[in-house]
Amino acid sequence: MSKTTYRFVPVQDFSKAWTDAELYKKYGLDEKEIAFIESMIRPMEGDR
Repeated sequence: MSKTTYRFVPVQDFSKAWTDAELYKKYGLDEKEIAFIESMIRPMEGDR
């Protein structure tokens, strides 16, 4: 794949653990977008 294939993929710092709230804020998600994500994505085991 060419470089242009990934032009919309954001650069993410994986040297730290991110919370959902931090990611929502970083990417400027609004309440509707957050609600959609949370309705579609189940928590991973161990995330309690």
